[in-house]
Amino acid sequence: MRQQTIEYQYCIKPHRSTQSGPSQFKMLPQLTTKEIEICRLAKVSEEDAAFLKSLTNKPVELLEIPNFNDYPDQADQPAFIGIYSYSSYNEADKVVLDHFDQFQEQDKIIFRGEDLYLLENEASARGLPAETTGQATICIVASTADPYKIIEASETWWLNCRITNEAVLMQLKSWDNRYGVKIYHISADFIEAKLLSDSVDFEALAKEIFAMCAEPENILHSLEEEIEGIKKTGNITLWWD
Repeated sequence: MRQQTIEYQYCIKPHRSTQSGPSQFKMLPQLTTKEIEICRLAKVSEEDAAFLKSLTNKPVELLEIPNFNDYPDQADQPAFIGIYSYSSYNEADKVVLDHFDQFQEQDKIIFRGEDLYLLENEASARGLPAETTGQATICIVASTADPYKIIEASETWWLNCRITNEAVLMQLKSWDNRYGVKIYHISADFIEAKLLSDSVDFEALAKEIFAMCAEPENILHSLEEEIEGIKKTGNITLWWD
């Protein structure tokens, strides 16, 4: 017997719109029975899932962040479970930054996570072009609002690298204390944060970013170029490869 797919239409107001004017709320799209079950497993509200789906126009999937810090004994038990959808890189950054604060106010976190690299059959199953080389994931976790806990669980660093997860956390917290940072992109080998202060010692900051590189000889640009990049984007970017 063919399994019936039931969809639910949400006509609710769970999130404030960032647009001004009389229309502050938006109609949210349908969730499939599979997506509703994912919400139950992830302990994420159906409203949040429908909201995420409305932002990406893509399906909602189950997010599992492995418990790397307890490896190998508990590696099969995720440290965090949530949901994700996916979009282009630039769109993912915009979505996360536009809605980061409102999720924080609700003791939840939205962030850009690992990139998706899909084989042709996987891309086809998700309704994406056959030669999809990468999509950015947009993730929601309802059990914490703390990006440092996500970084710790993801054990962000790089194999055989002198930069440990503890060092990454310590440096980020130091920048947060001095300048304020909004950590919006977290993966196993990449972190990006928006600077919140207008009073930044750019030279000191750039030197500290360079010090976080695994191999200084692999730095492909000058200190001056790093400073100009920070000033232009307002971002701190840490990347290991």
